[in-house]
Amino acid sequence: AGQRPNRELAVDPRTSVARSQFDPATSLYLNKAAYSTVGPYAFGNAPPQDPKLRGWAFYNEDLSIIKQFRVREKVDIRFGAQFYNLFNRTVFNDPDANINSLTFGRVSGQANFPRQMQFTLRLAF
Repeated sequence: AGQRPNRELAVDPRTSVARSQFDPATSLYLNKAAYSTVGPYAFGNAPPQDPKLRGWAFYNEDLSIIKQFRVREKVDIRFGAQFYNLFNRTVFNDPDANINSLTFGRVSGQANFPRQMQFTLRLAF
């Protein structure tokens, strides 16, 4: 739904920062020199989805552990622990792709939730 800019084919659309060293507070993901705005009532030559640009991988591991103990013949205690995003991996949002924005190319947030833990204790009789 936004304006499609012109794409300079000789310039890499990504910045030269490696993904392993990317810091969203200081690094830009998109290279502004690879894009230019077009005049009114015109379409740019940039594709709607550039195959050279990819989003961030979404790694997420969840774990659930349940243990049931028999107290008496008809009484059980069940303990459970659930861990969401167990290894606390950070997944970034996609960068701002609006060429006219001051934050063009900047990643401004996290796409997933931090680690969450939940413990349960159930008495069944």
